[in-house]
Formats: sequence, structure tokens, C-alpha cells
Amino acid sequence: MWHDSPAEIPDAGRMNWLAHVFLSTDDPDFRLGNLTADLFKGSDWQGLPANAILGVRTHRAIDAFTDAHPVVKRSMRRLGDRGLLRGVAIDIAYDHFLAKDWESFSPEPLQTFLDRFHRQASHALPHYPPRVRDFLTRTVRINRLSRYRHPDSIHGSLQRIDTRLSQRVLRRENASSLSPRIAESYAEIHADFREFLPLLQAHTATLAP
Repeated sequence: MWHDSPAEIPDAGRMNWLAHVFLSTDDPDFRLGNLTADLFKGSDWQGLPANAILGVRTHRAIDAFTDAHPVVKRSMRRLGDRGLLRGVAIDIAYDHFLAKDWESFSPEPLQTFLDRFHRQASHALPHYPPRVRDFLTRTVRINRLSRYRHPDSIHGSLQRIDTRLSQRVLRRENASSLSPRIAESYAEIHADFREFLPLLQAHTATLAP
């Protein structure tokens, strides 16, 4: 969910990965498309399986809804009035809260859900470009999406973002500096998330193929 000016944050990538996997149909190609949509630029995703293309389109519709939503903008303001990195910080915080509150939104335990997705995706991966295979292999190896449950995952993710930012951006701001602000507003951002996710789920249901 990049806000402000995405062009100012080259190659940083979006961070709301767990939400995109969660807000998918059970089809593995759909989930892969929804998870990895930001790896595809322009029309280079046109050769993907049909359900993966639906997943890519759903990903972009979810992002558009999220970027424009007043609850998300409220969360961003809790981190200050300005800054290109507030949006990605809220992405990370919201994924943390989704993992933390998983049992409130799914009858299936988080790790069971992710293990099933990893197994299904591994069978579909031969049809995808190397960058997608590499991304998912790394994600599975470190159990990245499950690790979002831990509060310290927020700061670790922000630190990793800093390693991928251009020097021009880093001269103005860095992602890890937002960690104390997230800690100060942790309960309020959590409440924002709890308000927003059902709205996003309802919107995503209207996008289902």
C-alpha cells in the first residue's frame, strides 16, 4: 500500500503479503498472483495462468481500496503528517495484527493455513518466472508470513526496507525510525486494523471471480 509518491521509493516493494494471501480464493494460482503481483510490471504477467491473472487484478483492486480508505489514512497520520514511508509501515503493522488476531478471522490455525498454501504453491511454481519462484522459496524457508505474529517483526521488516531504499530517500527519512511511533500508537493502530479488515473483506468479496 504505497502512499504519497511510489516513484520516490524504488524497488522497496509492498509489504502487506499475509493480507493478500488471506484475501484470496483457495486456488493456488489465484493466491500466487495475489501475493506476487508487485513482481510483475506492465503487461509481463499476461503469460501467467488465468487464475493467477485474476489474483494480480484482485491484488491491485485491494491496494486501490486500501490506499483510498479513511481508516488507513487515519493510521498513517498516527505516524506523523508527512513521510513517504508511513504507508509501508502501516502495511507491516496491519500484517502483524492479522497474524496476531488470526483466530478472530479464520477457523484454521495460521501455520496450518500457511503450510497448506506452501504445499499447493510448490506444485504450481514451475509455471512461474524465476523471480516468483525465488521469492516464494525464501518466504517458505524463513516462514516469513507466520513470523509477522511477533511484535518485533515490525521493526525487523522496517530495517529490511531501509536496506532496499535509495540513498536519495535515506537522506530524508528511513523506515526503521517509524518503529517508536508504531509502538507509541500500537493500541490505536490495532483498533484501526480491527475496524478496517472487515470492510476490506467485504470489498474483496465483491471482486471474487
